[in-house]
Amino acid sequence: MTALMRFLIILFVVVLMWYVPVCAFERHDVATFSAPAYQIENLAAEVFSDGRIILVTGIVKNMSTFPVRGHVEVNFIDRNQSVLRRVVSTVNERKAIKPGGHGLFEASTNINTSLSGLENIYVEFISE
Repeated sequence: MTALMRFLIILFVVVLMWYVPVCAFERHDVATFSAPAYQIENLAAEVFSDGRIILVTGIVKNMSTFPVRGHVEVNFIDRNQSVLRRVVSTVNERKAIKPGGHGLFEASTNINTSLSGLENIYVEFISE
């Protein structure tokens, strides 16, 4: 083995050792996303008019540190997780919900053959 080959091997090992710790560095920064600051509470669904109308009610809790205003989307879901119908409803009469406060909502729809496979109701708050 020539001196040049030994030099190149040693150089390769030194460079490799210098780069490995840099590549193994882990970052422990704060996450750049935030979880939703809203919670749906007291969700209830009632059927009226001989089973032809369904009324969904609930409360949106503002868990953020600033006032929010928004609406809810009430999704009526079948057993295949497909949306049969979506109803949009205002929350808190379109007034802002203070931090730690609550806003009421209610949404209703007619139940007909398109909702015959209803399995679940999913409610999502959308801030505006």
